Amino acid sequence: MTSFGDPHLDKLAEKVIPTTHFEFDPALLRDSIFNTDRMLVVKQRIFEQYRVSGTPLAEHLLSCLQLTGDEALLDLGCGNGVQLEMVGRHLLSGRIVGLDIARGVLAAAHARLSRIGLDCELIESSADNLTMFATDSFDRVMANYMLHYVPDLGHCIAEVRRILRRGGRFVVTTNSTRSMVEMYDLHFEALRRIGAPEYLFKASPKGRISLENGEDMLSAQFDRVELRRRPDILEFRTVDPFLEFYAIGHNYCSAASRPDPMLDEAFFARLHGEIRYLAERTIRTEGRLTITKLTGSFVCE
Repeated sequence: MTSFGDPHLDKLAEKVIPTTHFEFDPALLRDSIFNTDRMLVVKQRIFEQYRVSGTPLAEHLLSCLQLTGDEALLDLGCGNGVQLEMVGRHLLSGRIVGLDIARGVLAAAHARLSRIGLDCELIESSADNLTMFATDSFDRVMANYMLHYVPDLGHCIAEVRRILRRGGRFVVTTNSTRSMVEMYDLHFEALRRIGAPEYLFKASPKGRISLENGEDMLSAQFDRVELRRRPDILEFRTVDPFLEFYAIGHNYCSAASRPDPMLDEAFFARLHGEIRYLAERTIRTEGRLTITKLTGSFVCE
């Protein structure tokens, strides 16, 4: 089990984080959750502005990818192209391909990459359907915080192995199931305070492939799998940025991700109010609200 290295946080995680997690079908991801890049933009901005510890993602990914400048790279679940923009600057004579299931975020990626003149091929497809690529097509494949959404994980990993050339690398960046335990602690307390239905007391979908189980899953196809940890800390001294991170960036810890007639605007207004109260109380008593993210990348060869 991944540890925070902090007995208090480890004990809190054991108490707070459920063993069951949400799962979302591809149509929901394509047509609702990622029909725009709004969630991604909020998370990207909050991490840029409120991270007080940890290696920047771009620096971490470049260390894992070990690019020389002429590789063919595929970004699975490329989203709005932020990582492609960062990494693409180091592939001046290479091939760059981004793939995502959601047309909305691909449109955002196209706009972003066009503005900087980055030559990138963007493909609309699920990450477990890589039939458009020939065997030995890429030197590098990366999947950043997205494999937990893929319907057939085993097939996806096998397909990545097929399209990677000899000596290539697959970099999978994901979270611990314990990540952001402070936010989940507030979330579940708020749910209890408003009498929320029991089925909402679940962890995020990241439990499908996490720092805890990722090595076993990836080792089925790759001879060498190395975990490179990248802990992150966010610090909020006012409540509004945290509320944006929680409500928009994480869809109320996934509670608002799936349409549910039982969860109307009034429900989320009550939940929002309780979270505001609990977060303000923490900031008032402790001077800040800290969110600890346990994250890292598996480098597979």
